[in-house]
Amino acid sequence: AGLDHLDGHASFAAELAAPLRILHGRVSHVGRVSAGYKARKETERRLLELREVADHASAAVFSLECYANQRSYDKGKLCALGTGFFLTADGVAVTCHHVLEKAEMATVILSTGEEFPVEGVLWFDEAADLALIRVSPTSVDEFITTSAFATLPLTTSREVDPGDRVYPI
Repeated sequence: AGLDHLDGHASFAAELAAPLRILHGRVSHVGRVSAGYKARKETERRLLELREVADHASAAVFSLECYANQRSYDKGKLCALGTGFFLTADGVAVTCHHVLEKAEMATVILSTGEEFPVEGVLWFDEAADLALIRVSPTSVDEFITTSAFATLPLTTSREVDPGDRVYPI
């Protein structure tokens, strides 16, 4: 089965039309940064070091391998390679649209090396170069079934202030 365009997520997905930024483990749509992390002022909280930010976010971030068809998948011939991160524990994730546009099949590879198939594209915006995908909870080799993926959830842009420190991830 290919990456079918699934309906029912338009209102949730529409909020992703602006670029994204990670804030205290949450994602906000502000600025032109595709992903970053806000560390509060020292008076509010201790500033986080880049290593702490990366450790916090890495479990929710994945590599995305895309294949033109079953034959190219069987041969391990990629048509595109990208990254993304999970928004929900049940496998809804965000990635770049251009990575998926020519793919019929795709797999997600976690930082642990575990590989999970992409079940479908839930929503995309070509102009914003964003796509929401659904990732299967059962690994490609069917040895692992996860009850929940690590996530970087959404928040509002009200938590972002001009001049806040941002770490690109």
